[in-house]
Amino acid sequence: MGRCLGPVVEPNKNTIGGSRKFGHQSTGNTNSVGGSYGVAFQLKMQAEAPFRRIKVLIHNRNTTYAVGPWVASAAVTENPNNSTDAQFCQPIVGGTTYTALATNDATQYGYRTMTFAGVQQSKLVPPGTFSPEYRTRLNITKPSASGYGPFFNAVGTIESDWLECPSVAATNGGRPWALIRLQMLDTAANPFGGRYTGAYNVQSNTDTSIDLRALSYFRDFQGVQVSPTIGQDFVNDPSLTFTKPTDLQTWVSPNVTILFDYGIPTRNVLMVGDSVTDAYPWAEIAFSQISTVTAPVNFVNCGQAARQTFQFNQMIQAYTESGMMPTDVVLPCFSVNDFNPASSLTNFTANEVIYRLLEQIRIVNALGAKVWLWTTYNGRTGYGFSTYSTQIAIINNYFRAYALANPDSCGMFDFEAAWIDGAGASLYTKDGTHPNNNGVQLGMVPVILAAWR
Repeated sequence: MGRCLGPVVEPNKNTIGGSRKFGHQSTGNTNSVGGSYGVAFQLKMQAEAPFRRIKVLIHNRNTTYAVGPWVASAAVTENPNNSTDAQFCQPIVGGTTYTALATNDATQYGYRTMTFAGVQQSKLVPPGTFSPEYRTRLNITKPSASGYGPFFNAVGTIESDWLECPSVAATNGGRPWALIRLQMLDTAANPFGGRYTGAYNVQSNTDTSIDLRALSYFRDFQGVQVSPTIGQDFVNDPSLTFTKPTDLQTWVSPNVTILFDYGIPTRNVLMVGDSVTDAYPWAEIAFSQISTVTAPVNFVNCGQAARQTFQFNQMIQAYTESGMMPTDVVLPCFSVNDFNPASSLTNFTANEVIYRLLEQIRIVNALGAKVWLWTTYNGRTGYGFSTYSTQIAIINNYFRAYALANPDSCGMFDFEAAWIDGAGASLYTKDGTHPNNNGVQLGMVPVILAAWR
């Protein structure tokens, strides 16, 4: 008799879902933050469904040195409001505000400290690094150091242990809420490669912003940062409060992913790409509508503005090694960042784009995940690569045919087919490269909703 290897787990049967929220990344490594006693963060976020356990992945974007150590704690709350400091940063269950760590029945809903490999204080988070071996294997030349050298293209990560922290029902009947506190103890106040600050409605090169908070299906997230004074330990002393956000449209958060164990099958969408991925909310708007509490869809945006394919594709390997396995990976068929000057896009190099993307599809499928490709509209009239429409068509048409031939392992978001020619605020782009609000809401989101399955 053969050995029993256990049941085969289908990719979409994973119960662990991850969420990563952040702003525009085009500035590369983040600046030094915090004072002489480190930096502390308070996060308040909605999960996609009821959950039992929480885990934190702490990432480092700095390409030079390790950072940390970190400590963390988590709790749940029934209160979706941010009207007071207590509502924002302290657990409220059954109308009671809990200001002490959970140690007995009376404090059971208080914050619970997290551990890292069994100890409360984490190891240092390793730096994100370039991968020469990866570039060599795909025959990709590293861009000039002056243009790209200072920027990350991968992340170093440490992960916490799982923390039993069952969700409670929200008082407004919506999705459950989690509270997470993190404090970095680096007294040198080095750049820790991971703070994001931005707004829910950030879009570069657009005329008016999309107010994501106004969308009924949008999943809420809030974060603030403080510089502790001597002796202040926000993780182990939950009576310390964070000042509620003064503007709910903006937030600050560390570079972390929060994992939830839902106990039911979930989809994990990992998205990599350039600025169109990074800074525009088309995927978050679409997947927020697709996700339900009985079939949750989690969204992780690893877009890197101004970066080339060899850089942002490495996030697939770096991120999957960090503790969250994707069930679905979204990739662009083409990035304009690979071609400067644009005249370097020829029939020959268009086919090189195809070969490299086929290699990425192989990597993703080997993880047990489905690839979702999206076609570029940059060859259309009025767009930056319209002179090279023949080469763009070679790429788009190849992967249209590929997706049709491999529907189980490769899906297609055919944005180019839904696009409108011409640059302008009233059409689908403003600057000839990026989508405007019409592009996001008319030319991208409906395509995803129609194609997803």
